Amino acid sequence: MAVSDAAKLGDRSKKADYIYGKKRLREIDSREHFLIKRLEGIALVDRLQHFVSEMLAHNCIAR
Repeated sequence: MAVSDAAKLGDRSKKADYIYGKKRLREIDSREHFLIKRLEGIALVDRLQHFVSEMLAHNCIAR
């Protein structure tokens, strides 16, 4: 089938939708990865604050 025949049948637009959908999915996956890493950093800070609080409570470090 020639390209012009496929275009008449809408094959190019379907392929474009597919390509755009895959691109959008990669963007979403990338954003998800970024946010997960940010949340892991927040959890690390919370653990650090807990550690400092415990050290202060047991007079292990000066206030």
